[in-house]
Amino acid sequence: MKTKKSPEASLDEVPRGAGTPSSRRRSAERGSAFLSGKRMLIVDDSPAVRSFAKVGLMAHKIELIEAESGDRALRILRVLPIDVVLADVNMPGTDGLSLVRQLRASDQESLRRLPVILMSSDGAERLRNLAQESGAQAFLRKPFASDEIVSVVTDLLGRRA
Repeated sequence: MKTKKSPEASLDEVPRGAGTPSSRRRSAERGSAFLSGKRMLIVDDSPAVRSFAKVGLMAHKIELIEAESGDRALRILRVLPIDVVLADVNMPGTDGLSLVRQLRASDQESLRRLPVILMSSDGAERLRNLAQESGAQAFLRKPFASDEIVSVVTDLLGRRA
C-alpha cells in the first residue's frame, strides 16, 4: 500500500495480494488494538460482501454497522457517529461515488472529513480516478483479503489521529 502525506492529494489503491502474507498479518496485528472501539459502516447491496467484510473485521473489535444502499448509509451517517466507511462503487440508487460526493458536500464537517474506502471488482484505472475525484481516500479491488482491509483502515484512521 502506498502511504501519502495528504490523503486528499491522491487515492491509495491496495491491489489484490498486496504485500506478503506475513507483512499484511503484522499490519493486521498492529491494527487490532488501534481499531478496538472504532465504528465502521459497511455499505454494499450484496449481503454476502457485507458478511465477508464483517467476518474479517470482527476479530479486531471494531463495531460494524451495515447498510444495503447509499441512501440508507446517508440516513445512518446523519444520526450515528462513524469513524470510517467501506462502500461499494456499484449499487442501485445512490452508488458509492455519489455517496462520497454527498458526504464531501455535507454541511456537517464530520461528514465532509469522514474517511471513505471505495471497493469494486472493477479495478480499472478510470474507476480509481473517479473514486479519487469523488473524494474517497482509498480503493480496494474485490475480492480482497481481510488483512488488506484492516491495513487500509488502520492507515486511514492513523492519519486522522
